[in-house]
Amino acid sequence: MFVPMQAQFVLVVQSVLLGVMLAIFYDVLRALRICFAAKGWQVALYDVFFWIVLLAALFEFNLVFATAQSRYYVIAGAVGGMLLYFGAFSGLIQPRLQMCLNAVIALWKFIVKMSLKLYGWLKEIYYTPKDKLFTKKII
Repeated sequence: MFVPMQAQFVLVVQSVLLGVMLAIFYDVLRALRICFAAKGWQVALYDVFFWIVLLAALFEFNLVFATAQSRYYVIAGAVGGMLLYFGAFSGLIQPRLQMCLNAVIALWKFIVKMSLKLYGWLKEIYYTPKDKLFTKKII
């Protein structure tokens, strides 16, 4: 089957963008791993999750965009996109990703702390012990 040169070029550009997106996904997982101080089996779990997503993305990309035909330049383009991202942008984006994750975690801790304070305050106001329900007031 003949595929026009323009279609092949578009497919290579799309595969490079797929590689960049997969590299960004890996950077997000790496920031999560650093932020939560993952050790041992947790790191392996992050890596297995990344490889499952990567294989699913490549499979879907080959089905949808490459018309279910194995084209090695698709994999080469994805690898090239990942290398491009890791070489040019990862060093700039990784610290900002970690900063954003730390901010989200700090916000979450603040929300939980305030929710617990509100719960304690409401409990003091609305909680009546059972022994006070049936006592008779003496005037």
